[in-house]
Amino acid sequence: MSAHLWWPDDKAWCVATDIDLMSTYLGASEECVAAVLADTGLEAFPARADRTLTWDGDTVNPLPTERYS
Repeated sequence: MSAHLWWPDDKAWCVATDIDLMSTYLGASEECVAAVLADTGLEAFPARADRTLTWDGDTVNPLPTERYS
């Protein structure tokens, strides 16, 4: 189990992972977000208001077309 909301004492940024969702969100300065987006070791994309938070909103990792039993 891990924290789903965390930030430093100065509240310069906030990381949120909803327990029912598949993504983690970062609220931070433009410079901080740019550094995360530039890190090739992370799968990171800018959040947009027109994207959904549900499983079918993931355009990078779509669900498999085959059904598993």
